[in-house]
Amino acid sequence: MQSIRAICGLLAIHLLWTVVDSSASAQEAPALGYVFPPVVNAGSTAKVQLGGYDFTSDMQYFVHDQRVKLTTDGKPGRFFVPPPPYWFGPRGMTGAFPIPREIAAELQVPSDAAPGLVKWQVANANGTSGAGVFYVSDITEIVEKRWRDEPQVLDQLPIGVSGRVRKISEVDRYQFKVPKLSVVHIELMARQLGSNFHAAIEVLDSSGNKVADVADTEGIDCKLMMVADPKEQYTVRIYDVDFRGNRAFVYRLSIDNRPKCVGTFPSRPKHGVTQKVKFIIPQVLITNRQIVLENILRDVTFPADKNVQRFNYQFKSGSFEIPVSFRMGDLDEFPEVKRKPEQPPAVYPVPKAIVGTIKPGSMLDRYRFEAKKGETWSVQLESLAETTRLDLALEVLDTEGKMVANNDDLPGTLDAGLTFNAKADGHYTCVVRETSGNPGSDTARYRLAISQPKPDYKLTTIQAPKVDIGGKVNLAVKVQRVAGHTAEIQLRVEGLPEGVTVPDDIKIAEKKTSFNIPITVAADAASGAALIRVIGTSKVREQTVERVATVPLTGNLCPQHPDDNTTNSILFNVTMKPPILVKIVDKDRQRVVSRGTTYPCPILIERTDDCAGPIHLRMAGKQSRHRQGIFSPTIEVAADQTDVLFPIFMPEWLATDRTTRMVVQGVAEVKDPKGNVRQLTKKGDARITMILEGALMKIGHFASELTVKPGESFEIPLTLLRSSEFRKPAKIELLVPDELKGILKAEVHQLPAGNPDVQFKVSTTNNPKLEGDWKLTIKATCIQNGKWNVVSQTDVPVRFIK
Repeated sequence: MQSIRAICGLLAIHLLWTVVDSSASAQEAPALGYVFPPVVNAGSTAKVQLGGYDFTSDMQYFVHDQRVKLTTDGKPGRFFVPPPPYWFGPRGMTGAFPIPREIAAELQVPSDAAPGLVKWQVANANGTSGAGVFYVSDITEIVEKRWRDEPQVLDQLPIGVSGRVRKISEVDRYQFKVPKLSVVHIELMARQLGSNFHAAIEVLDSSGNKVADVADTEGIDCKLMMVADPKEQYTVRIYDVDFRGNRAFVYRLSIDNRPKCVGTFPSRPKHGVTQKVKFIIPQVLITNRQIVLENILRDVTFPADKNVQRFNYQFKSGSFEIPVSFRMGDLDEFPEVKRKPEQPPAVYPVPKAIVGTIKPGSMLDRYRFEAKKGETWSVQLESLAETTRLDLALEVLDTEGKMVANNDDLPGTLDAGLTFNAKADGHYTCVVRETSGNPGSDTARYRLAISQPKPDYKLTTIQAPKVDIGGKVNLAVKVQRVAGHTAEIQLRVEGLPEGVTVPDDIKIAEKKTSFNIPITVAADAASGAALIRVIGTSKVREQTVERVATVPLTGNLCPQHPDDNTTNSILFNVTMKPPILVKIVDKDRQRVVSRGTTYPCPILIERTDDCAGPIHLRMAGKQSRHRQGIFSPTIEVAADQTDVLFPIFMPEWLATDRTTRMVVQGVAEVKDPKGNVRQLTKKGDARITMILEGALMKIGHFASELTVKPGESFEIPLTLLRSSEFRKPAKIELLVPDELKGILKAEVHQLPAGNPDVQFKVSTTNNPKLEGDWKLTIKATCIQNGKWNVVSQTDVPVRFIK
């Protein structure tokens, strides 16, 4: 069985080759990376940063929960090139992360919003993004804030912490205590937020002993529960299992010492019933300080409205309330009947849902039911959808023990499901297999639902269709006809923007399973995006039934249910063709560049007649072999200018045994037929390829062990070696860490040509924050050919003592 991590790895490789092998000069749609902080409290307005790639300032913003308001000034900030440290050697050849920019925004969430994930998208005249994700919370939330690498102390529980693993080998640490002996639930949400990393959690006690840990090797995020002692101070460590780091690796850590419901029976109650519900609550057994699962019964009345798919209930016991969210169902549920291995499987009346667990020593369960020849049966096996951690596979065997159908993973989830037709009368056996190695607990449960589908139909289509102004596109709609449904389906499209039309009479003929809706955009239509819906109307058992087409909407990398990554809203976009070509001079040539220098790449710009203004050249957000901190500023190309030198800075630490490449992007402003100014992007027609040779300048220090008291000044002996072509003074400066700004400083020093040595003076204030070991970075800059920066840096270790 493939894990989600393995599937995502294969997908990442495919996407990487798609980037590498696709046309280098494609028009780039914006892409979303993250929201930070990724959590907003219900009933609040939060300031956040929207991180993404190939942003423009004319983007439109769409939140898929209409009650949530997103506002922004729309101005993307600087590029966040990943800082040191970097991988070298074999790991330095891994795929490059995209380079984000951020837009300041506010998210306003209503007070009645339930905890959960919310998705959003952006669009501009170049295309439409996939989905981004943020979380709505109902507990106290804070943002990580620590001094250097010291653990951040959490003063209260429960609490949620928004953080990110920014750099390679970074380990984030948090400390907490509990007021009394209790069960503590620790959960890290990362992949659910779209962060493509696999987290590990370790919990240490006051003596540094590991008391609990979990690693996300399956790509389904991390959670654990443990017994916490009030005499201990616990440290939680968070890192990527491969010790990667990136600005987009955002997460939400929650630590909760309140009683929590980890399961219910029934797990999916039926609409309109009042019944006893078993709530499973972990408790601490005082005699041995182990976790036991307490079953508490309550009478619960569930809503009769079948449009209610989620029912939120407040479980009350003593002085505490526990929020429980039920996903509604339509089948009676029964607990499994456990049999001895030598006994045949129990026969269950169907349709029915069975809730079971796989006990230690047994990696499978069997269930038998009776079916008649010609009947169609649906079998759904869910574990992650029930918030447990199993990885399940499903088989159906006929009366002779031969397999008639099987399924491992449904799309986007580790759950399984299938439909089969019975070929003969008799008993059929469902075999439930577990492959994750996590059985053995009442919290590791699954739900097996066996039912006969009723006549119905489902419509699906694609997300984010786009068409240029004056163009046409066919929107492909597919129909899944269930249990013999064959009737004609009348279609309509709601929400189309002005100037966009479809024919008056569109329908899927009897027994047909697909139809292309022709969409036409007028030549004078505005460029812009809108959320639309495709709605079908058809006869089902003599009743007129409407169904709204569902479309995929990813963003959540580990959905607990396949429906978590679908929506009824289609983001339709009217786009424009870019009016420029960006041509790399000698695009097939490898350029030999010295480390630490700026390479001015010659580029030619071609414009169409409707592009009369300046354009801007910048780094593309998505690079294929951008490595180890190479960087380019955004430059303006005047309206009458056709050729330009695009500067690419190549840091001195770049490896010399491979090429480094840069993808450049042009941005032009053009008015659409309604006079709206749109920013259109065009990538260069090739990647700029560079291979490195030795540096032209190198700064070094000869300080031995520098030990300084806060408030004292000290000198660092430096030597600067440089090429004879540099005849002007070199600028020597101290790069002060953000934590030490205002605490230490040094004057910028101009070192004349021909003079390699300097005593560089640093002043400090008497501030206890200085105490400890620091690495101070000193930077030397020369100018090459009167214009381009040449840079070298050295790190000087300094110990500050009382």
